Amino acid sequence: LKTPLSVIRSSMPSDDSPKTLAMKDAVTDMQKLIATRLQRAAASTRRSMAQAVDVKTQVDRLVQSLKRIYSQDLINIDVMIQPGLAFYGEQRDLLELMGNLLDNACKYGDGRVRLSASLIEAEDIRSGINLKVEDDGPGIAEDQRQQLLRRGVRGDERVEGHGLGLAIVLEIVSAYNGEISITQSELGGACVNASLKTR
Repeated sequence: LKTPLSVIRSSMPSDDSPKTLAMKDAVTDMQKLIATRLQRAAASTRRSMAQAVDVKTQVDRLVQSLKRIYSQDLINIDVMIQPGLAFYGEQRDLLELMGNLLDNACKYGDGRVRLSASLIEAEDIRSGINLKVEDDGPGIAEDQRQQLLRRGVRGDERVEGHGLGLAIVLEIVSAYNGEISITQSELGGACVNASLKTR
């Protein structure tokens, strides 16, 4: 796939017309997705030897970045993480999953976001983790929740993006034999639950 895409890119017109730019963006998206899949395939063979990733450290990094990005929107992000929580997997996967969920909550929420993280089974340190991200936005209608987990589908066409966020989250969750669901948040908006099993 990588070689044909390179041929397509090199054969594109050199102008900056909207059609050409759209084609270039599409090729770039495809190349990134291929690179991500290759990295994840390689990582899956190393998962049994994965080092513990401190969840709070990664969350703090993401929250600080998102507060800078959405500084004008006065986003308030509440974090509740089980003390000492560790993820035995690829750090990149954890960051990508949490980053997509938190970014969506900041985009679609009305100023308040909440992230909760805990062990799936407290008696087994390597059983996996559960992540829950909530917002106070308009929420997601029940008949749209499964549809939004498909690549390319967006909840609000007024918000920029390619609709890949939740689909990428689903791909990561599937790679770790986990589960994902969308429900109603206690904050009034959407609540996305995602689990990552590391055994």
